[in-house]
Amino acid sequence: MKAINKILIAAVTSAAFTTSVFAAVDQTSISGEVISLDSATHLIFFDVWASYQGAGPEQTLAALPKSFSQQFNPVWVQPQINVTSAQLSEFQQFYPDVKPIVLDKGFQLIRQYDVWQSPHHVLLEQGQVVFSGNGQQLIDFANQFSVGESQ
Repeated sequence: MKAINKILIAAVTSAAFTTSVFAAVDQTSISGEVISLDSATHLIFFDVWASYQGAGPEQTLAALPKSFSQQFNPVWVQPQINVTSAQLSEFQQFYPDVKPIVLDKGFQLIRQYDVWQSPHHVLLEQGQVVFSGNGQQLIDFANQFSVGESQ
């Protein structure tokens, strides 16, 4: 874990990645769980309707190396557009591994992390952005640090 953390911290200083100047604000999931964004966190911006149709980020996550996936706590983020908390709760019953889910009220997280397409992935380390990109970019990023590992 320390090796990955060192690599990720080094990535913060790389020109390829930008750091967020905003403080990471704790979020509340649709189930009422308080979620801290100060630890190693993987924000997964998604569209629940696309996931129902098979076009969500689930396949991307399955393609990530296990050790890389274990480094970050996943937090699924659904923008508050064309969806209610009740619909997200129902979705979570069908997809129990998709948790915790945060309903991004007022597009606060989308604006904070400059995300305007989904699915989109943001990796946070100590509240700072160390990666932001689409699914393929995330897979490429993860594979840089997991060479030789089986998935």
